[in-house]
Amino acid sequence: MKTALILALFISSLPLHAADTAAEAKSLGGEFDAATGAVVVKKNKTLDTTAISALATDAKVKSITLDGCTLNSDGVAALAISKTLTALKLEHTMVNKLPDLKALAGITTLEELNLGGSDFGDEGLASLGALYNLRVLHLGHVGRSNKTAFTTEGLKTLAKLPKLESLIIHLHKPDDAMIPVLAGLKMLKDVKVGGISSDYLKKLQSAMPQAKVASRGPTTDAVKK
Repeated sequence: MKTALILALFISSLPLHAADTAAEAKSLGGEFDAATGAVVVKKNKTLDTTAISALATDAKVKSITLDGCTLNSDGVAALAISKTLTALKLEHTMVNKLPDLKALAGITTLEELNLGGSDFGDEGLASLGALYNLRVLHLGHVGRSNKTAFTTEGLKTLAKLPKLESLIIHLHKPDDAMIPVLAGLKMLKDVKVGGISSDYLKKLQSAMPQAKVASRGPTTDAVKK
């Protein structure tokens, strides 16, 4: 497997023309938009590492979306060699392992990261603290179990992201101690929080007057009704 990854990385170092970029995206069952530099792939369970690494190292590719795909550690490593990606959207692609999260955190050019639907806790969140250029972080339905629920201490990692403007996060075990931690993120302009009650939402809104704060989905008390 390591030999295959090394070969993929070598091939990816060769420059691609726009037509080649589109062909690589198509080989994954996706599309490349040359105007925006965006590659979008949906529901591919057999992603080719060579194609991923070629796209990740292509300067024309600014954004990669792998929605509902199956991404193994070699695939993550192939993405992580990128030096130019500004957006990586992996919703429902389940990046749960700490080494994989640490690898993604090496893409310090990222301004947007979507890991919605993955399942990791404080340790995984801490690994993302290296993404100092991040403006948008989507953690919808992440940390949604007793085992991986984010804690107050874990949320302090977000303070390491000085440019963060938009946050989507799920609080499986919300408590009042989390409110000043989130309120301390003065750059935030848009916040959506799942797993909270309407009373908790009001407290957050009061503590963060500079941001638009909303519940992601129905509040917990609305669901009980």
